[in-house]
Amino acid sequence: MNSETILSFDLDDMLMPTFENYQLVREAFVHWVQRKFDAHLSEEEILGAVDNVDEGLIDEYGFDKERSILAFKRGLEELGEEYGFEVSQEDLRQAEEIGRRVYLSEDEYADNGFEEGGKELLEYLKDKDVQMVLLTLGDEEIQRRKIRALGLEKYFDEIKIMEEKSAEEYKEVLDDLGVEPEEVVHAGDSMRHDIIPILKAGGKAIYYNRDTEWSINNEVEDGIDKDRFLEVESLHEAREKLGFLVEEERFDELFGTGNAY
Repeated sequence: MNSETILSFDLDDMLMPTFENYQLVREAFVHWVQRKFDAHLSEEEILGAVDNVDEGLIDEYGFDKERSILAFKRGLEELGEEYGFEVSQEDLRQAEEIGRRVYLSEDEYADNGFEEGGKELLEYLKDKDVQMVLLTLGDEEIQRRKIRALGLEKYFDEIKIMEEKSAEEYKEVLDDLGVEPEEVVHAGDSMRHDIIPILKAGGKAIYYNRDTEWSINNEVEDGIDKDRFLEVESLHEAREKLGFLVEEERFDELFGTGNAY
């Protein structure tokens, strides 16, 4: 790739909405557990069990799609043990089926479409011949499904599906692309997976504060350089800021204004 400013983008809840469906699945699981087992358990208690299991599966499964499915199944087992209700094999199968709803079909992803303002942003940047890279995190099969659903290949010079989005992996991916981190402005909705690691790698960032990301993923570390990232609350706002700078070719002026933290 040419050595000029490169814009890289996250996918989930940056360019396409996925959080809302995940929340619907979690709510469905809560209601099913409460009805099925006549359990007077709160949403917090039920989802706490799922989340505890999920966190314990990260080292073994990473972002493989089976992790989310197993979290619901094993979370149900833990609830049964802790609160004294019997869980059958059929119950576990149903828990797995609920977990599978986290992942939609290609047609369903296509129907959900882009995050508001996402398509317009990409089309504008593509029209201006800005070099763009998609750096997404997740299960290979599922992420490819999403990419096909939105036809994202036509917008990006390169597409990479990452394993953990650490600072080290960002450096490795950018090195493979022949890009220095200092040349990159990465846009994403997660402090944990997008903003903090790209800053540690040496790049700059645009933080899309979608206000729906898990709180654990948006904790800000001490010492983060506020002059190397800015915060936007919509992709329309991102389009406005990037538009001026793309037209003027003055990307450096995007930063250093004390936008956040």
